[in-house]
Amino acid sequence: MKFKIGDIVKYVSGNHGDYDSNPLWGGKHGKVTGVIVEDKGKGVGLSIKVNWDNDTHNSYEENDLELAYKFGEVKEIEKMFDNILDDI
Repeated sequence: MKFKIGDIVKYVSGNHGDYDSNPLWGGKHGKVTGVIVEDKGKGVGLSIKVNWDNDTHNSYEENDLELAYKFGEVKEIEKMFDNILDDI
């Protein structure tokens, strides 16, 4: 499995168009990321459900998505940023 529940991803393939519920990275909806909330596993077709930051959701295959951040990584980045601000 390429992704895990909680990973933050971007839709990059364009296989499903560029719509609110399929926000192509860098397309007409900008750079929208989403969180993986379900993965039914390989062989199930559109097995990965993503909740997008624009309050929509949709399902995809692994090759439609690209990892933006691993689960928990954003919290670490925020913590590092907070520490930098504390030092200023």
